[in-house]
Amino acid sequence: MPFARIFPIAGLLLSLPSLATAQAQFTFGPCVGGGLSAVHYSAALPATTRAGRLAAYQLGAMLQLRYSRVALQSGLLVVTKGNHETNTYSFQAGGRTVEATATFRARYAYLELPLHVAYGPAWARGLQVFGGPYGAVGVGGRYHSEYQQFDEQGNYLGTQVNDSPVRYAGLFFQSGGPRTFDYGLNAGLGYARGRWLAQAQYSWGLCNLFGYARSADFRQYHRTAALTLTYWLLTP
Repeated sequence: MPFARIFPIAGLLLSLPSLATAQAQFTFGPCVGGGLSAVHYSAALPATTRAGRLAAYQLGAMLQLRYSRVALQSGLLVVTKGNHETNTYSFQAGGRTVEATATFRARYAYLELPLHVAYGPAWARGLQVFGGPYGAVGVGGRYHSEYQQFDEQGNYLGTQVNDSPVRYAGLFFQSGGPRTFDYGLNAGLGYARGRWLAQAQYSWGLCNLFGYARSADFRQYHRTAALTLTYWLLTP
């Protein structure tokens, strides 16, 4: 009677995936967030250049598949990143030294796909740690610059303002403009309570923003610190 023993065992093995899936909890919902974004340079900037941060935002939807204390979190988000620079310089005009300032602001918009693994032990009472990679594609953005203008005698004439859309370099040719694709790592802390999930995360961009800049002096990478809030439409 070997078949009588084999069939129950085979049935049990085939039912294990369905039993595990039955215990997994799936949910999804909208996500909003905000924070600060900057650019990390691979080399020191000149003493006359000061780099700053820009406000960053994100909006989209997240989903979660949780099994016991471990959860897989992903989604589709529209995120903004960028940086701000101020340059000071001086020149001689009309027998005197004139101080001038130029500012530049770059804001990029990406469609981002994060993939996080989160873990929250029972004793943490809703606290969790998470981390994982992200991939993004550029979908928009704007450049804004302001330059102070002077005449030959050093008299201030006004400020020239330039505003233009970001034009990405394309999928294959990196002759100019920022790269179309960005990727990196996210990590942070979260707190889950009911249907709400609050997270504080830091993003390390690993893709050189300008692909045509091979020299280490010109490499730039996104850095973003953000707070996000997700509301699960299904009870997790």
